[in-house]
Amino acid sequence: MAYAVVERRRASVGRGRWIEDGMVTQPFVQCVRPARTGDAEFILELCERLPANFAVPPWRTPAEVVSADQAAVAAAIALPQDDQAVLVAEGPDGPAGFAYLVTLVDYFSRRPHAHLSILAVSAAAEGRGVGRALLQAAEDWARARGHDAITLHVFVANERARALYERVGYAAETIRYVKPLPAEPDAPA
Repeated sequence: MAYAVVERRRASVGRGRWIEDGMVTQPFVQCVRPARTGDAEFILELCERLPANFAVPPWRTPAEVVSADQAAVAAAIALPQDDQAVLVAEGPDGPAGFAYLVTLVDYFSRRPHAHLSILAVSAAAEGRGVGRALLQAAEDWARARGHDAITLHVFVANERARALYERVGYAAETIRYVKPLPAEPDAPA
């Protein structure tokens, strides 16, 4: 977890607290909890940040990415199911980020596993451990369901997210290639 003051020397005093230059600091992320219907506006607005910090592939549009993510997470909030979760990280001033998880079946092993479909952090909370806290909560959710793996997809150009995932132990397994197939010019519509 990240802490409110991180630039000076610090030493752990246990239970998630640190002492820095004589001051005890608390974690920025106060808790990660299941989403509530009242979180929907924050979550749907936060989806708009997802393609804002990297270039989406030329055959996609940022609006398409945002729309798909908003539809998926809105449905998950409106009709919660046991095989999915929307988790919200709370900071000192309220929601700071969210994760949307689903259960998929592994192509190779045919066993169910957790899949992190969306991870988003507010601009104000970037670099404060919110993403890492949500990733830990996602792993906890997966373990509680008996899953032995968690997967995710990330756009190739989203280098910041890829670096975070690699720092916490994710590794690339397959690479998905896409070739758009435009309609033939003289093919019937």
